[in-house]
Amino acid sequence: PGLPGGPRSAAPLPAAVAPPPRPGVSAEVAASLASDAADAAVGEAVDALNLEMDEISDAMQASLEAEIGALRDEVRALQAALAARVDTVEAAQRDTQRSVSGLYQQRADTDTSYLVAELEYLVTVAGRSLTLDRNVSAASAALAAAASRLAGNDHPDLLPIRARLLADISALEEVEDVDIAGLALFISDTIENVATLPLRQAAEMHSPFRSLEESAEPVSDWRGTLAAMWNDVRSLVEVSNSSLPEGVLFDPELRYFVEQNMRLELVAARIAMLQRDSANLTAAVTNVKALLERFYQVEDERVAALVARLDELAATDLRPPLPSLSATLDAIRALRLERDVRATVTGQ
Repeated sequence: PGLPGGPRSAAPLPAAVAPPPRPGVSAEVAASLASDAADAAVGEAVDALNLEMDEISDAMQASLEAEIGALRDEVRALQAALAARVDTVEAAQRDTQRSVSGLYQQRADTDTSYLVAELEYLVTVAGRSLTLDRNVSAASAALAAAASRLAGNDHPDLLPIRARLLADISALEEVEDVDIAGLALFISDTIENVATLPLRQAAEMHSPFRSLEESAEPVSDWRGTLAAMWNDVRSLVEVSNSSLPEGVLFDPELRYFVEQNMRLELVAARIAMLQRDSANLTAAVTNVKALLERFYQVEDERVAALVARLDELAATDLRPPLPSLSATLDAIRALRLERDVRATVTGQ
């Protein structure tokens, strides 16, 4: 029993049969023959046993090889099934990873969508401040606010925007901004203090006609009528001193008109300043300087300081070149459009 061709119980060795004694043969010869016959029987039995063992070994080898082949086939089948399972799991893992990445990207886009909209608004405000008002301070404040929104945000889509914002801020810092409000306040203060500026010494003359006129008593007869007519004619005549230099005020009442002209020219200069009109500002400043040099004491410290300040004002460039923010604004809008398209595709 057992494997086919497996080991079986060894057959009993045949007992040595001694040949019958023949007449005339000695007992020794008979014993020798019997021994030879026994040896021959044992050899035959051993040969038969070896043959049987060889058959059993061949059968066992064939059985083992068959079992090993079957096991190999089974292992190959298991390996193929395992490889297919691994491929399926890897494909599912890739799909899951793509889904997770898509969800993460969608969440990241959602989290930063409001930030991108805020950046677009702030850069738009900065651009309008430069284009419409030429207000460098307001534009710099808006760009600084936009850059602060990106501080600590390492989203790769926002890094180029942050770099552009920092470059724009640096460009605005190099602009020599004109303090329009401060200069306008200076002109307003000068307008209010025109009356305090020292005028040139006016010529004063005592008029006997004026004293006579002030001391005369009103006459109701024809003499009074003639006196009134004479006073009217006399008022049309101006008496001046030819020895006085040109530009010296003869009548102190003319100060009012000089001061009013100064105020009007300064108002014109302030309007030109607020409008950033360099041509009209220069013209108004020139007129103010002409009035100062003709009617005021230019050697006075206040007048000299005012003339020097007016020279600086006339030399001021009211419209310095300003950097453009269009490239930054276009980049932000392109990013917003890209995200809108990506959100639409993801939603489909």
